[in-house]
Amino acid sequence: MIMDKKLFVRFVVLWFINSTLIFLASVLYPHIYVLGSAFAPLPVAVVVSGFFLTLLCKLGKKLTNKLNGKIKGRLGMLIYYWVINSVALWLVARFAPFTGFGITAFYWAFALGFATNLGQWLVRQLFKVTKLV
Repeated sequence: MIMDKKLFVRFVVLWFINSTLIFLASVLYPHIYVLGSAFAPLPVAVVVSGFFLTLLCKLGKKLTNKLNGKIKGRLGMLIYYWVINSVALWLVARFAPFTGFGITAFYWAFALGFATNLGQWLVRQLFKVTKLV
């Protein structure tokens, strides 16, 4: 199986950005976002949580392709991806014993979902400039 190099690089960069944002959220707001569990110590939790967030967001992108034309404008796409990121974070947090990432309430997933959405948008802009899209 041959994997597209650009696709792999984009996935790894987004994985790194998502992991970094999850880690920063847990450092800045430790009473809201928790990293680490009995099965997943902090470094493992950062990597695993970022991976599953990136994977779930990519699945959301596949769903977007099926809804092509139903979501209009940049604001519509911003809200759509914000919801995708927030739901993905909530799902990752639901499996906290295995992923090592937890949140105190579901609505905090929307706050971090906005931050990850912004981070992913900035990375996409960088990809466009460097022709990695």
